[in-house]
Amino acid sequence: MTKLLLINYLSLVFAFFCFGFNSSYAQLNRDQYLKLEEAVGDQSFFANHLSGFELYDLDSQIVLYERNSEQRFIPASTAKLLTLFSSLIILNDSTQTLRYTTSNDTIRIWGSGDPSWNYKELYQPDIRSFIAPFNTVLFSDANQDSPAFGYGWQWDDYYYDYSAERSPLPIYGNLVQVKSQEIGLL
Repeated sequence: MTKLLLINYLSLVFAFFCFGFNSSYAQLNRDQYLKLEEAVGDQSFFANHLSGFELYDLDSQIVLYERNSEQRFIPASTAKLLTLFSSLIILNDSTQTLRYTTSNDTIRIWGSGDPSWNYKELYQPDIRSFIAPFNTVLFSDANQDSPAFGYGWQWDDYYYDYSAERSPLPIYGNLVQVKSQEIGLL
């Protein structure tokens, strides 16, 4: 399915370069419109998927073609890749799981929002030995000023691990995994 999606996307991009589109007219001719309909219209691969498209002429500031362009979507994978690239540049090879201050035998901890603590098979800091010398451990979530679910998250995405709630100190990625040892117990 991913291969088919990639082929359709590449054919769409290729179609734009093959149009010979002249932006001074700011209008699609019939053949161009039909090619776009074939690529992203009701009979295309994208018709059965949550997707949108808009072709906008910058010179004339006119929308030449659109399909579901007014709908809000979770960002596409290309935006996620740019986010990953930017975060790798900013964070380098590690993140800060905790922020803390110490006073005598007390440590005050604030989470930094790092979702990797005890999540799947990522490197784990040894937090137990880090807090072991302190008699009192205080945790505060006062540094979280954003809602648990981000803007634009769709209601049916809450069931999946890419839409787990945000929190200042996520443990296990804020996910619960339930497994049954015997068939029929769940």
